[in-house]
Amino acid sequence: TGVQTCALPILTYASHTLYIQGIPIYALQVYEVSSGKLVMNLTNQNSDKVSLSTLEKGVYIVNVIYNEEIVTRKIVR
Repeated sequence: TGVQTCALPILTYASHTLYIQGIPIYALQVYEVSSGKLVMNLTNQNSDKVSLSTLEKGVYIVNVIYNEEIVTRKIVR
């Protein structure tokens, strides 16, 4: 009779790096806000950090996809 809960990942952005805690395997999509263009698409990730240093300065939407859930964050680079 236990209820399963799914913890949301903790996303922290610092020093051009996105830190992801709380999920073991995920996919990551990064979109540039002004154009809507997909600029980064990573699948089957199991790292707790992703470097965003190759992205131009701007505003981005980051989607972290895991267990059929999507967590979205806005990042200013």
